[in-house]
Amino acid sequence: MKNGRQIAAAKCKSRGVSLIETVIAITLVTIFSLAAISVSTMASSQTAKSMHSFAAASLCNDVRQCFSVTNTPDELLAALNACGDQYKAENIVKSDNANAVTFKIDRGVFFVTVKASYGVEGNNTMEAYAEREGKSGRLYEMSYTVPAEKGEGTE
Repeated sequence: MKNGRQIAAAKCKSRGVSLIETVIAITLVTIFSLAAISVSTMASSQTAKSMHSFAAASLCNDVRQCFSVTNTPDELLAALNACGDQYKAENIVKSDNANAVTFKIDRGVFFVTVKASYGVEGNNTMEAYAEREGKSGRLYEMSYTVPAEKGEGTE
């Protein structure tokens, strides 16, 4: 048989969870949940930036390939237009002597600015850089020089 103390102790143990224990548990779950959401958001953002950087590098290299087989700005623009709408040049500015051109290729999330010049100091040179719309900093940038007689280029 149980005495009065044992019965009182058994009742105290079976009272359940106190309000303070519940509040502490909810607070801990909230803190860990917010930390997990923060890490997930940061990882997602970094993945998107990485995808855009890769796409920008790919686009710049495609333009470099067209540049390396052309001899004039008009040939470069024609080669890019022949490759499809994803290479459509906008905001085209040609130099007065028609041996240089600057243009943009807009991909929505980012755009690539290309500056190409032919026959300047015996070399054909191209600079390209990609930037995200509304964000500072460049996703990708490159420069390329090839001798005017179409030898092997340097990056």
